[in-house]
Amino acid sequence: MSTEIEWNLIRKIAWTFTYKTNVEFEELQAEATLAYLKALKTYDPEKGTMSTWVYIHMKNAIINYLKKEQSFSYIEMPDYISDESFNRKIKFENVIDAANSDVKIIYDMVLNHPNYFLSFNSNKAKNIIRTILRENNEWSWPRIWNAIRNIKKCLNEMG
Repeated sequence: MSTEIEWNLIRKIAWTFTYKTNVEFEELQAEATLAYLKALKTYDPEKGTMSTWVYIHMKNAIINYLKKEQSFSYIEMPDYISDESFNRKIKFENVIDAANSDVKIIYDMVLNHPNYFLSFNSNKAKNIIRTILRENNEWSWPRIWNAIRNIKKCLNEMG
């Protein structure tokens, strides 16, 4: 099995689930890649072809991931929070001040490095924030999803 076929198989299963569930492709591709690597360790040629073996493992891993994350909605953060007027900025600051501490942590993270986060599209920036929270702050997935959901709620309150 060549490297190209392996990546195509990973992309294919991730795209299939993305199309069916509207979960971000990158997240499902990451889950499929991890499952693929785990499946390689347990592959036994006597039990069938490698592509079938890894496909089944990737499919099951994505299904388990979706079951675990089912209660959380996937949202888009804005590409850029506009500062069109002073009043809008004050309203934004007031909304953030009223937000919970998790929202404030993410808000501070982005504001402390605005050029870094604004150099990416919203999906990439959101994935970087998730990674930082998971690795450095050891946040759980539910805590991250709740914080992102609360950020969206804060932004919606701004109008």
